[in-house]
Amino acid sequence: MAERSLTSGLSFVRTIVLRWRAALITPFGQALALAAVLALGWWVLALAVRGSGVRVLVWDDQVSTFTAANLSHPYSVPGFVNPPWTMVFLAPLRLLPLEGAVLTQMLIYFLTLTALMQKFGRGQVRLAAAVALTSPLALDTALELNIDWLVCLGLLVPPAYSAPLLLVKPQNALGYLLSFNRRDLIRWLIVTLTVVLISFVVWGNWVQGWIDNTQSKLVVWAINVAPAALIGAPASLVIGALLAAAALRRRDPVWGILAGTCFVPYLAGYSAMLPFALIGARFPRAALLVSLALWLAVGLLFWPR
Repeated sequence: MAERSLTSGLSFVRTIVLRWRAALITPFGQALALAAVLALGWWVLALAVRGSGVRVLVWDDQVSTFTAANLSHPYSVPGFVNPPWTMVFLAPLRLLPLEGAVLTQMLIYFLTLTALMQKFGRGQVRLAAAVALTSPLALDTALELNIDWLVCLGLLVPPAYSAPLLLVKPQNALGYLLSFNRRDLIRWLIVTLTVVLISFVVWGNWVQGWIDNTQSKLVVWAINVAPAALIGAPASLVIGALLAAAALRRRDPVWGILAGTCFVPYLAGYSAMLPFALIGARFPRAALLVSLALWLAVGLLFWPR
C-alpha cells in the first residue's frame, strides 16, 4: 500500500513538472516567466533605492493609501480617490508587510500586462513583454507602484463584467467600451448600475467623502503624460476621434483604449504602462525604438553636468 501511494505521488509530481515544462516552452509561457523575473528585479531595485537614503519617493502611495485600506470607511484613508469598492480588492494587502504587498502587486501587474499582450497582440508576446517591461515606464512603476493592475484584471475578465475593475481608474481604459457589441455594453451598464447601487447601500452617501479627498492637499499629481498634456488638447482630441472611429469600425479594444487616453486630461507615467504595452503588442519594434529614446532622455536628464 505504501509503495502504491509513493508511486502515485511521484506520478502526480511528474505530471505537474511535465505540464509546467510544456507551458514554459511556449512563447506565452516564456513571456510570463520573463515578466515574473523582471517584476522581481525591479522590486529589488526599488527596495535598494528605498533603503539607500536617496531623496526619491519610493512606494509613497502604497504606504499612505493602498496598504492602509479601510474597508468600513474608505475615504478616511488619506489620498484615496478611487471608488469605495476598490477597498474590497486592497483589503487583503493589509495582511502582508509592505515589501510583500508591493511584490505581490508587481507580479500581478507584470503578469496581467503580459497576458493582455498575448490576448490583444499579434503573436510576438516575448518581444513585446521584453520591450514594455524593461522600459523607463517599468522603472517608474517599480518606484511608485499604483493600482493599475486592477484595471488590467478588468481587461481579462469577460467584457460585460469588467465594470467594477475598469472603474477603479476609469481614465486608464474606459475606451475599451468602444469595442463592445450591443449585448455586452448593455450588460456592462447593468453591472455598473448594480455595483454603484450596492456601494450606496454598503457605504452610504460616499460621494461627499470622495469629493473631499479629491480636493485634499494630500493628493499629489505625478508627471502628466496624457496626450493632451504632451501635444495639446486640440491635436489629442483629433487623434482620439480617429482612433475611436477605428475602434468602433473594427471592434478593436487596443484602438479603443488608446483613443480613451486622448480624451483624459491626466495620465501618470506608471499608468502609461498599459497603453505602451498594448502598442508594443501590436508594434513591438516601434515600441522598442520609443523605449530606447526614453532611456536616452532619462540618461541625458541625469547625466552629471
